[in-house]
Amino acid sequence: MRYQILKAWRDVRAGGGKSLLVVFALALGLWGGRRAVVHPIRALTEATREISRGNLKYRVALATGDEFQALGDAFNDMAVHLGELQERLIVEERHAMFGRIASGLAHDLKHPIQAIENISRLMDSMHDDPEFRQTFRKTVEREFSKINLFLENLHNLTHQVPLQPLPLSLAALLRETVATFELIGAKNHVTIRLDAPSDGLKIEGDRSALNRTFSNLISNAIQAMPSGGSLTVSGRVDSGFAEIRFQDTGMGIPPERLGSLFDDFVTTKRRGLGLGLAIVRKIIQQHFGTIDVQSRVDVGTIFTVRLPLANRKG
Repeated sequence: MRYQILKAWRDVRAGGGKSLLVVFALALGLWGGRRAVVHPIRALTEATREISRGNLKYRVALATGDEFQALGDAFNDMAVHLGELQERLIVEERHAMFGRIASGLAHDLKHPIQAIENISRLMDSMHDDPEFRQTFRKTVEREFSKINLFLENLHNLTHQVPLQPLPLSLAALLRETVATFELIGAKNHVTIRLDAPSDGLKIEGDRSALNRTFSNLISNAIQAMPSGGSLTVSGRVDSGFAEIRFQDTGMGIPPERLGSLFDDFVTTKRRGLGLGLAIVRKIIQQHFGTIDVQSRVDVGTIFTVRLPLANRKG
């Protein structure tokens, strides 16, 4: 086409008046042909980009009356079907989430409520027994404490956990937390070993929140060793961070569950809401830290928490 236009232009320069019309016609044909092809291709390319960005409401507007229009119509039909599929998946995922929440609520609240109900039935016949009344009071307080903790966990998932950060000795904090699990560990045939850092290692954090975080990790480790085992809690300095490791010899976590382990309402236990690790991650993030996990089935699990040293947050 270009060769023909150039040849016609040479003819014009040679004085051929009719050739001017030929040049104009050829140029108009070339421009029209390019426009008829390039414009639809650009429109379809832009539509593809929009779909890839997740904009499933984008539509192609082509009225060329040819194969390009048919392709555009097919593209629009595809976008409609993708949008419908996305809506179905959202609804199904929402239903599945509500199902997990309902199941977890039923499980986590059932046992304390049932314990209160059972001991309350005995009150009519044993209310004159001082020893029973003492047992009743302790049982009710213990079970209501579980319910309150459960409700607090739910609240903390949707609200910022209020923190009061202060310079803390990591060694003292770890000793304090591990000491509360010595009897529980012995009862479950779990040996808890603490390899504490020096008392001079300081982090800046909320004592209560971090104690709760470490307690959750230790409690999970003990539960992962129903036949007994060992848990090693250690702390050290690494690249400007305090690194705390919780290494157990428990059942381990299957690889397919590791990716979602810290998500809300995900648990490796048979029942329950799985709020513990989600809250652990949230508290660690509020302290500008990170938490990672490595695990091998039937070998054990290592949770690694990294927290900035005091005066080095950011």
